[in-house]
Amino acid sequence: MNLDPASRLKLIQSLGAMPPAQFEEMVFALDLPAGVMSSFQAPQGQRAKELLDWAKGPTGKGLDSVLQVLSHYVSLDNLGITLPGAAPVQPPMAPPSLPGSPPPFATAKEVFISYAWGGDSEAMANKIDEAFQASEIILIRDKNDLDFKDSIKEFMEQIGKGKAVIVIISDKYLKSENCMFELVEIAANGDYRDRIFPIVLADAEIYKPVKRIRYIQHWEQEIADLDEAMKTVSAANMQGFRESIDLYTRIRNTIAELVEILKNMNTLPPDIHTESEFAELLKAIEQRLST
Repeated sequence: MNLDPASRLKLIQSLGAMPPAQFEEMVFALDLPAGVMSSFQAPQGQRAKELLDWAKGPTGKGLDSVLQVLSHYVSLDNLGITLPGAAPVQPPMAPPSLPGSPPPFATAKEVFISYAWGGDSEAMANKIDEAFQASEIILIRDKNDLDFKDSIKEFMEQIGKGKAVIVIISDKYLKSENCMFELVEIAANGDYRDRIFPIVLADAEIYKPVKRIRYIQHWEQEIADLDEAMKTVSAANMQGFRESIDLYTRIRNTIAELVEILKNMNTLPPDIHTESEFAELLKAIEQRLST
C-alpha cells in the first residue's frame, strides 16, 4: 500500500510525539539495519521520517509490514490509515520518558518546498534538504513524499496550503505550469508574503520591468497557442484542455503582482544562503512556525 502525503505527514507527527522510550521500543521491534536512522540525539520527527523512507525503499521491509508493527504503538485508524484485512489495534499505555531524552516532536513543524526539477534549482533544493536534516523541521518535498501513483495535483494543492513554503524562483519556475500552479495556490490561500520564503536564482529576471513583462508575454503565448490548437479538434475531445486554458489565464492574471512582491522582498543571494548553511532561512521559518 501507499500513504497519501497528508496521511504520511500525520503519521510522522504522531510518531514524533511518542514518548522516547516507547519510540525506541518500536524501533527495536522493527530490527532496522545499522545506518538507516539517525542517532538517538536527532529530532524524533526526523527519525520517524527516515523510518518511513526506509520502509518503502529498496532495502526496507515494505510499508505494509512496517505499518503492522506501528499499529501496536499508534492508532492508525485515527490517522485515516487502514491496513488491508486488519482490524484497528489500540496502542498500549505509553511508558514514561527516559531521563535525558530529547523532547518529543509534538507540534506540526513542517515546511514545504516548491522548485523546478533539474539544474541549479534542484541542486539548491538538495542543499536545503540536507541543511534541514539537522533541524526539528520536516521538509516536505515531492521527491521524498510523493509516492508512485499519488495525485500530483493534490500534492501541489497541499503545498499551496502550507503554513511555510520555500520557493526557489528561477526562469524555468516562472515558465512552468506546475510550479506556477503552486505559486498561485499559495497566494490564493492568503498571507502570501508571510508564508512564502523565496530564494531567487540568477536566471530569474524579476528585477527589471522589461524583463518581467516577458513572463506575462510567455503565458499569453501559451494561452494563444493552446486556444489555436483547440480549434482543430471537436468539442467532444476537449477533456482537460479547458482547465489548462483556465490555469494559464489565472497565471497570466496574477504573475505580475506575485513577482512584484517577490522582487521587493530581501531574499538574500543564493551564495549567502549556502555559505551560512541556510541559517537565516532556518531562523525565519522557525519564527513563522512558532506563531
